Parts: sequence; C-alpha cells; structure tokens
Amino acid sequence: MAFNLLKDDKILNSILTKYVIKLIGLKRITMKFWHRWIASGAEYNEIVDTIAKIKDFDTWCTVWSELAAKYEGYAKEAESQKNFVTAQTLFLKANVYYYLAQWAVFENNDQKREAYKKSKENFLLANKYFEIPVKEVQFNYKGNDIPGYLRIPKKNGKIPCVIFVHGMDSAKEEVYWTEKEAVDRGVASFVFDGPGQGELFILKNIVWDEEFDRVIIKAIDFVEQIPEIDKEKIYLAGLSWGGFWALKVSALDKRVKACISIGGPPNSDNFSKLPIPIRIRFEKLFNHDGKDKERANRIIAKMALGDLVDKITCPTFIVHGKKDPLVPFEIVANMVARLKCQKEFKVYEDGDHCCTQHAKEVRTLAAEWLLSEISKGA
Repeated sequence: MAFNLLKDDKILNSILTKYVIKLIGLKRITMKFWHRWIASGAEYNEIVDTIAKIKDFDTWCTVWSELAAKYEGYAKEAESQKNFVTAQTLFLKANVYYYLAQWAVFENNDQKREAYKKSKENFLLANKYFEIPVKEVQFNYKGNDIPGYLRIPKKNGKIPCVIFVHGMDSAKEEVYWTEKEAVDRGVASFVFDGPGQGELFILKNIVWDEEFDRVIIKAIDFVEQIPEIDKEKIYLAGLSWGGFWALKVSALDKRVKACISIGGPPNSDNFSKLPIPIRIRFEKLFNHDGKDKERANRIIAKMALGDLVDKITCPTFIVHGKKDPLVPFEIVANMVARLKCQKEFKVYEDGDHCCTQHAKEVRTLAAEWLLSEISKGA
C-alpha cells in the first residue's frame, strides 16, 4: 500500500494546512478527538473555550500551555497548603493540558519538547499522592533505553501483571486512567513509550521501529524478571494501534495469557483516509526526515494481522464502536468472526474511536473481564 500523505514540501504543507483550517475551522477538525481528551481529564467547556482562542496550529501550543500553567499554579498552591488530594487532581489537569499543548505541534521542536516535559513533570508531581505510585523504570531495546511506568499493588504472593500498549498518537502518561482500573483491582501494570511513541519520539527523535512487536516482547521479558510479578500471569491490553500490536504479539508469544484490544484495527488499509493531523503525525513517527518512503511503506505493510488471526489462542476481549471514524467497524467485526479463541466482543452503536465517550464504562468492563480471566487461571 502506498504511503500517501501530504506532499513533502514544508511550505506547501503549511499553506495547505492553514487553508484547510480557514475553510473547515479548528473546532470541526479537532472535534473527533474531544472525547479522548475528556477521557484523559480535560473539561468539555475548557476545550470549547480554548479552541475558540486559537487561530491556527501555530498558536495552539501557546494557548494550551497558558491554561496548563494556570492549573499547575493552582496545584502548587494547594500543595503548599497541604491539600494533597486537591493538588493531585490539579497536577493531573495540568498534565493533560500540557500534553494537549504539544499535540498539534508537528515538528519535534523546542516548543513541543518543553510542553511534553511539563506534561510529564506534572504527572510525576501528581504521582507523589497516588495510593499506588508509579515507579519509573526502563528496559533496553536495540541500544535504546525504553522508558516505562510500573505500578505494583501491595499484596501477598506473586502478582499478575497487565502490559498496556498505547496508540501511535499517545504517551504513557495518557494511559493512567485506563491502567488505574486494573491497579485498583490488585493487578500490577506496566506501560512504556517505545520507538516512535511519547517520550522516546518527542525528546529523542527515535522513530517507529519496523518490528514493533519485538519491542513488546522485550517488555514481556522485562516484566518476567520483576520478583513480585507472577510470570505465568502476564496479559496485554492495547488502545487504538496498541490494540493491533497486542493482538499480534498474542499470536506470536504464548506467554500472553489474555488480550484486550480497545479500538484496535486488524490492518492499515484505512491509512489514506485518516484526518490531516493524524496523517501528518504518522509521517513523522514512521519517517522523521520525510524522505524514506520505502521504509514507511515497509512499516505499513507489516501492520496487518493476516493469517496471524488464526494463531491467537488466548482469551480475547475486543471493544469497538460502530461510528469509529479512524478504524471502520466492519473490518474489526470480520476479524472477530475469524478468531477461534475464547472471545468477547463489546460493541457500542454510537462508539467513536476507542469508544472514548464511554471511557469509564469501557475501562471498568475491561478490568473486570481481565480479573475474571485471572481468577480462571488464564
């Protein structure tokens, strides 16, 4: 499949993007992402008010950063007054708004890096007050240190662990609200930023790996070596394209005892129809200099399950929305029909990408399903 995104010329890209924004409007361009942002802690009214202040993507980062800084200030004031529950809430709010600040900055420039650093910084400031805090850890892949967050509930005996694989347009901090549901139920969690993701891409310019499944397998190797973890009870949960990789690794590595895919596609056939902000971002993730189209095409060609669907043998939970604008429901339904393993398919008639308007319910259902599989000894 040809990698068909915007033209290479940066000046033309800039002119075209500004023309599209003027013609369509930032509100309409970004609305399909609003449920996702709200699921990560943003407030609807603040999204509406903030986007109304933004003329184009050139001013996006500045305006969102101003809102984030306001919450960061409120959080530090609450902290100084020893109102730690309030401080945690406000630091998380600053975290999500700083993350939104960098979201529409398509070049890995100083502005984008600073916004992401502030997002991570505020997440870790909130982490001081988590009942079960995250521990910053890393594992090595091809000479690169892969940064991750590990959370282990305090309980007797070996603990099952779920590895979360987030999407290509995300970062490990954004997974907090999803993995929290598992942690609150006594399951350890591990989430990381691999090549082309979050911290590794934004701060170090490390682009997507052609064999990303091997990164996840390395993550399984890493988790297995943690003394508190029951290596016979390791699970995968993926969001968006992370769902695809979770399914693929479940087919390849039988150490995975159960798999969850939320909004994950079975192939990359719909790439050319993705919204402009996502298409631009994927070009950067795959191929940072914008020139090696062959490499980008190789990556896309590998992003298809094909006959590996038949090799998934572990219990599998799929969540998808019939109105997903990024991953057509029909191709997911066809994949589920082919699965020969024990499976459960939760469909939302009005569901968007990853059914983010039902985020709380989806997270709870996924955590309860996982807990059920753990209790069965899966």
